[in-house]
Amino acid sequence: MSVEKTTGAGGFIEALKETYEDGIKDQLNRDVVLYDALQTGTKKVKLEGKKLVFSTKLGRAYGAHAIAENGTLPAAGTATRARGEVEPKDVWGRAQLTKRLMAVSKTDRGAFADALADKMDDLQEDLKYEVARALVGNKVSTSTETGILGLIDQDQSGTQITLKENSGNVQLRPGMPLVIGDNAQLGGGTPENTVTIKSIDTTTKITVDGGSIDVDNGDFVARGTSGTVNAYKEEFTGIAHIVDDVGALYTIDPSTSPQWAAYVDDNSNVARPWSHDLMNKAFRSIKTQSGKRPDYVTGHDAQVDEIANTLVSDVRYEPCKFKGGYERSFLTWNNGERDIPIVPDDMFEPGKLVFLSMDCLAMCETVPMGFDETDSLLQRISDSVSYEIVYGTIGNMVCYQRNAHGVLEDLQFDETNFAFAS
Repeated sequence: MSVEKTTGAGGFIEALKETYEDGIKDQLNRDVVLYDALQTGTKKVKLEGKKLVFSTKLGRAYGAHAIAENGTLPAAGTATRARGEVEPKDVWGRAQLTKRLMAVSKTDRGAFADALADKMDDLQEDLKYEVARALVGNKVSTSTETGILGLIDQDQSGTQITLKENSGNVQLRPGMPLVIGDNAQLGGGTPENTVTIKSIDTTTKITVDGGSIDVDNGDFVARGTSGTVNAYKEEFTGIAHIVDDVGALYTIDPSTSPQWAAYVDDNSNVARPWSHDLMNKAFRSIKTQSGKRPDYVTGHDAQVDEIANTLVSDVRYEPCKFKGGYERSFLTWNNGERDIPIVPDDMFEPGKLVFLSMDCLAMCETVPMGFDETDSLLQRISDSVSYEIVYGTIGNMVCYQRNAHGVLEDLQFDETNFAFAS
């Protein structure tokens, strides 16, 4: 949609900036804990052409060891490093205003802000959801691309569709538009189907609006409204891609660089109870392989509840602050050095618990979260007397040391504590 520069809208722009410029980002920091906890990555990351470039650590230097009295000093070691590369991704939302709304509110900036409240609240909610979901991400076994919410489970026809490798449907919402197709179809702008979710039925089934559709086994499911407007390959590199021991990440492959692999403890798809031993083993294993002690543990709300219910009398909650300055109380666990938070996050797949070393992760925003003011904050829509506001960011998550993170998989949880979005 082309736009032309807005004129005579200074008062409205000032009202928007006063009310929402910092408010939306504050909401993100307050409500999306992972976004709040991530450090900014601009100091260690460079923008070269279209790519974010940074140094990753694969191995230790081994430049120190015992020597004989008056012996020769050890040779200076050099840690094994590799160049990581990833493209920044765009996440934007927009709200539209009619000329009539602006005319009614022209003499009263407060009235304008009130009239705009619903539209901006909707924009805030959409951005919070998209950022929260994309930071966690969903990884499937048949692709390393981002933006895939799940796979079609066998050839099907109908309005109820069965999915697999879909994070238990926790990242899907009724009313969400989706595109369905294979790599060539989605990448080429010709999805096999474009649908809207009517309901989330189970952890593997959704019902779509409209008539019966035909889908093929293994097809990708992604956010989007058309072949050219969709999120396939275009989302942040989320935690699901980073905390894994297989698949290339930032052009570095653990099959040729074995230390570029996170710690993964699974049980061959057989659910098992969470335990102190599993938890402590994860901390010890990550510390041994990376030299780092994870300082942020997270998982789906139902999984964190499982831990709290198991601990019973030993449950400890402590206040915690991240960069946004909001104080929250979280269940805590001692990582062998200090108490750290166990953060509930309903975008994670139930049955998993993720261990992160936050100094090895960063959110690098080449365009900081905020209003797009390329032409004007308030932009005229061509062939219309309406205006629009665009808010978002360009950036990506980067990881400097993959083996400093880990995941426990195949954990039992109480499904009565599990709720689908409605």
